[in-house]
Amino acid sequence: MDAPFYRLVQDYDALVQTLRERSEQMEIARLELDRLSGLASGYSGKVLAPTRIKFIGSSLGPLLQTLGLILIAVENPAARDTTLALRTPFDASNRRVGNHCNSPRKPAPGIERESVAEIAPSPQQPQQRSEPVSRAHLRVIQPRRAGARWGGGAL
Repeated sequence: MDAPFYRLVQDYDALVQTLRERSEQMEIARLELDRLSGLASGYSGKVLAPTRIKFIGSSLGPLLQTLGLILIAVENPAARDTTLALRTPFDASNRRVGNHCNSPRKPAPGIERESVAEIAPSPQQPQQRSEPVSRAHLRVIQPRRAGARWGGGAL
């Protein structure tokens, strides 16, 4: 049995180089790697190219599985200590753990749910306007007709 394949990966370029070396070791062509991993034809050739054409992105999982690899994150004590020495600690009292930004709004005190439904117009009933609708906004939203601005004739 062969020795297990392993490489030290500390950045994106090392990851791409590792995937490239693994596909060479397994003798898998780029188009065959695309077929086996379910990627678009020619995609792995672009993400594993020596010069960046595309980034791996969400195709990392299928590439790792096809090449028989897993990623393991291991703490680097020297880098951790450097980061901890340079950071500004956060104030834990400012954290909003379990925040639900889109939670439903509660009605104001003293207002019942039924009275809110009576006040709010129902979506089936179109509102009647007493004044005419202004069309000034159309000049901003709709493009001008040819000629009005660029000298092609009068409107």
